[in-house]
Amino acid sequence: MPNQIPVIDYEKCYGCKTCLYDCPTNAFVLDHKVTRRGMLRIFPTFTRIDWCIGCGVCEKDCPCEAITMVLTEEGKAKKAAQEAKAKEKAAAAAAAPAAAEGAAPAAAAAAPAEGKYAHDEFNADEPIRIDPNLCKGCTACARQCPVEAISGEVKKPHVIDEDTCIRCGACYDTCKFGAIYNDGSIPVPAYDPAIAVLKV
Repeated sequence: MPNQIPVIDYEKCYGCKTCLYDCPTNAFVLDHKVTRRGMLRIFPTFTRIDWCIGCGVCEKDCPCEAITMVLTEEGKAKKAAQEAKAKEKAAAAAAAPAAAEGAAPAAAAAAPAEGKYAHDEFNADEPIRIDPNLCKGCTACARQCPVEAISGEVKKPHVIDEDTCIRCGACYDTCKFGAIYNDGSIPVPAYDPAIAVLKV
């Protein structure tokens, strides 16, 4: 079940089928019948919930703004957990700022598998990138990508083709090493396969 699913407002929808054509997982079908001005028209409808990955492409591409992404129960639970964790982190930092600053590098060194970006909030407006220093080459992100925008060899850092990427967040949610980020503030170091050493 995705974290969010589309809801169509048929008062705004005029049946252009953009959502149907642009959905990377074919989660829309034509079966919503509407009679307008004496003419029967068939509109797209979202019925394949199990196929949806919650990418929000349909909402972004809809020319008449008839689609709204709504959080599912799982999405609400995940958002609540993230907000609670953010509050705990802020409270801890406020209580002991000096200790938090000193402990951050040590914690990162002690648990590199968690990654620098593991707790960042996903932002679909920013490009998604992979940190080659954290990527283990497990291929999990590439297998989850619905548009095959991720490439790379096993046990070697992968890369994302930003022109192909639809910023759905599937790879971001899949990565167990915190190697995928999209905050746009941290540059990706150049990867030289001749000198790189991977810890797997």
